[in-house]
Amino acid sequence: MLHSFNVPATIVAGAGASAELPDQARRLGARRALLVTDRFLEAGGLPARLAAALAAAGVATHLFADVQPDPTDRNVADGLAALRAHEADARVTCTAPSYLSDRAWNSATNAWGPVERDQSNGEQAADDGRPITLNGVVYPRGLGVHAGSELRYSLGGACTSFQAAVGVDDKVGTGGSVVFQVWADAAKVSESAALTGASATAQVNVSVAGASELRLVVTDGGNGNGGDHADWADAHLICPPLAAASVTSVNDNTLGSAANQFEYVGAWSYGSQSGAYQSDNHWSNASGAYYQVDFSGSQVDLYMGKAPSHGIAAVSIDGGPETMVDLYAAARADQSLVYTSPTLAAGAHTLKVRVTATRNPSSGGTFVIADRVDIR
Repeated sequence: MLHSFNVPATIVAGAGASAELPDQARRLGARRALLVTDRFLEAGGLPARLAAALAAAGVATHLFADVQPDPTDRNVADGLAALRAHEADARVTCTAPSYLSDRAWNSATNAWGPVERDQSNGEQAADDGRPITLNGVVYPRGLGVHAGSELRYSLGGACTSFQAAVGVDDKVGTGGSVVFQVWADAAKVSESAALTGASATAQVNVSVAGASELRLVVTDGGNGNGGDHADWADAHLICPPLAAASVTSVNDNTLGSAANQFEYVGAWSYGSQSGAYQSDNHWSNASGAYYQVDFSGSQVDLYMGKAPSHGIAAVSIDGGPETMVDLYAAARADQSLVYTSPTLAAGAHTLKVRVTATRNPSSGGTFVIADRVDIR
């Protein structure tokens, strides 16, 4: 089944999603895309097939295949750096499930021996279980527990859903009686009926979108916990890679007064510039001239060229206090990150950049540049 979401970026997921890529790229006007994935999918060849589909639509691609199962701040920063280095105006992500048996839990309690990874609950020692088996089906991945049990995992709001097959492991025959619960933060999002070894395998597929913590609980069904070897078979999360790193880049020649457009007031010149974003920029040394960009997001990065003849710009957000940014450099340095806003309340904001007609004493001029902004 093919699913399409707008959050506000377009997300197309499910069987047949890759066939949608050329039309999506044309619809968005994309010219350069960053393919975001992990090493497992890279080895399987999927990113190469996506790159070929995008090339057919006239879109150049760059691959970032270093997504980790639990992305760290450093991993996200590396992805952002790749996005900027490639000057990407679109991002295509492809991801495999994030298995809980690969993740570190925050806490784990288990009524009989330790929780087992990728095997059923055994006895009192670690790693003494058997293959996870429910109604004759063997699952290579999952968690083996014994009621009562509770596992807690940090999600950080980065995952969208949790999926598993659950039941009493075949090891105990038709015995046992357990109830499986899934909690997203303080909300119980799933609870099974009481399941025994004779019950059909139950399927869990629930949303955990925005949740900071996943909690998996198995209770004894109210009749004691004898024989309550319970399996979270194939337990995995769907976590879009680098979801927190979604960036919209806006070029200085995207003109207008609507959102994600540069609006120029006063005397500004425009021309080509090798090394600048999309090889062009605007410049002015007219005191009081300014440009502004309306955007919707929670943070904005401002990029300009620095050079021996550049002056000092005054940068502000939503009409607030101005920050003075010195654009002088002894040698030209295009696409320099010169300003990052504070983290803002999600919503509509305005970035304003004003020509002060002042300069560093070492500078030979007072020019201020418009090149690009990145909106998050």
